[in-house]
Amino acid sequence: MESKIENYTSYLNVLIDDKKNEITTLTQEQRFDEANHAKIQLNVLEIFEKMFTIGYQKAKPLLQSDEEKALEVLSSTYLNYFDKIPHNWLINLEKSIQYHDIETEHIEKLKISQANTIKNYFIEIMKKEA
Repeated sequence: MESKIENYTSYLNVLIDDKKNEITTLTQEQRFDEANHAKIQLNVLEIFEKMFTIGYQKAKPLLQSDEEKALEVLSSTYLNYFDKIPHNWLINLEKSIQYHDIETEHIEKLKISQANTIKNYFIEIMKKEA
C-alpha cells in the first residue's frame, strides 16, 4: 500500500508544482485569463490533495493489521469526495449552459476535468498490484 500512496502523492505533487510554474509563466507573459484558469485548476488539485490526506489518515490505523481493509477505507473515503465536491460544479455547469454563460461554463469544465484526471489516476494506481 505504501508504494501506491507514494506513487499517488508524488503524482499530485508533480501536478501541483507544474501548475504553479505554469501560473508564474503565464503571469510573466501577462496572460492573465489563462493564469486565472490555471489557478482554478491548482485550487482543485490542492483541494483533492487535502481530501487524500484525510482519507489516508482515516485508513492509516488499519495498515498494520489489515492492509487490504486500509486500502478499501482509503479508496472509498477518497473517491466519495469526487462525488461530493464536484456536485455543485455540475449544477453550475448546467446553469451556465442554459444561460449561455461561456466563461462560467469553461471554468466549471476546467474544474471537473481536473478532478476527473486525478480521480482516474487514483483508480488506476489502486488497481495495480503492489
